Amino acid sequence: MDGPPTMSLGLDPVGEYAMQRPPRSPRERIMNGSRLARILLSSAVMAAGTLAVLTWTPAPAAATMGFVTFVFFQTFNLFNVRHDTRGAFHREMFANRWVLIATTAVVLLLVVLVQWNPVHGLLATTDLTAMQWAVCALTGSVVLALGELVKLVSRGVGGRSQDVPAPGDRWPVPNVEAVR
Repeated sequence: MDGPPTMSLGLDPVGEYAMQRPPRSPRERIMNGSRLARILLSSAVMAAGTLAVLTWTPAPAAATMGFVTFVFFQTFNLFNVRHDTRGAFHREMFANRWVLIATTAVVLLLVVLVQWNPVHGLLATTDLTAMQWAVCALTGSVVLALGELVKLVSRGVGGRSQDVPAPGDRWPVPNVEAVR
C-alpha cells in the first residue's frame, strides 16, 4: 500500500538551495553507512512495533491490527525519507500535493478494507474500534518520532539542515577534475 505515496515522492520540488550545494562526489556511494543504519533502525522499529501489536492484541483483531499498524508505519515513514537531515515538519512539507493525496488515499483505502463488511471475507479482516485504530496509529507514528530524533542528532542539536547554508556562508565549488 505504500507504492503510490512512494512514487509521488519523485514529484517533490527541488530544494531552495539545491543549486548552491556542491555536487556529491562521484566516489560517494548512494547507499552510505548513515543511510543503511537509518534503514536498519526503522526496519527494526517497524518489525518490533508490528510484532508487539500482534502479540498483545486478542485473537480476533490481532491480524487486522498488525496489518493496520504496518501500513501506518509505512505511511509515517514516508515523511521521514523525504530528506536525510531536514525534519518532516518543514515549511515545504505541504509543497508536494501528490504525496498528501496519495497518503490520504492509502489511509482511506485502509479504512475501507478494514471497516467495510463485504471485504472481511476476502482479506480476513475484522472491524476495529476507535481505540484500536488509535493504538495502531500511535504505534506507527513511533517511526516518525524516531526519525526526527535521528535527524536532530545528525544535524547536531539546533544545527542546520545540510541543504541550507549558514547566513553569509558560501559553499565551495569542488574541483571535479581532481576527483576523476
